[in-house]
Amino acid sequence: MVRAGASLFSPGTRATDDDNRIVKELFSAVGTCDMGKEDDIDVASVLVVPLFGYLVIESMADGCCKDGTTTESGNENGCSVLLGSAKLLLESGKTPGQLKEEVCSPGGVTVTTLHSLEQDGIRATIMNAIEKGTLRAKRMGDK
Repeated sequence: MVRAGASLFSPGTRATDDDNRIVKELFSAVGTCDMGKEDDIDVASVLVVPLFGYLVIESMADGCCKDGTTTESGNENGCSVLLGSAKLLLESGKTPGQLKEEVCSPGGVTVTTLHSLEQDGIRATIMNAIEKGTLRAKRMGDK
């Protein structure tokens, strides 16, 4: 266990501040834990799974393999890049957009890579996946 998970809970109407503190303390033992509204739970259930990280790292490794580097190297570098990116984002107080601008130099490799990702619709793909996952969570909750 790496203790880097993310949890969101919505307290019931009879939950006390002490109840909420205990829940937050318990879930904080395995990562971050926030209290939110009941309406936030469905979208949170999509966001808290590690699927996105796994898929991005696997895709990076596949791209490395396609271009002649080993999959193992791609996995290792992908993990390091995502871990470093997440740490910097959490610790810097900057937005993802601000950090993106800092790493993109005019005509450089990073902005060229970004352009390709944008052309292929990465944002829409991720947003659609979150939307569909949230709808599925709502349907499952209605059963």
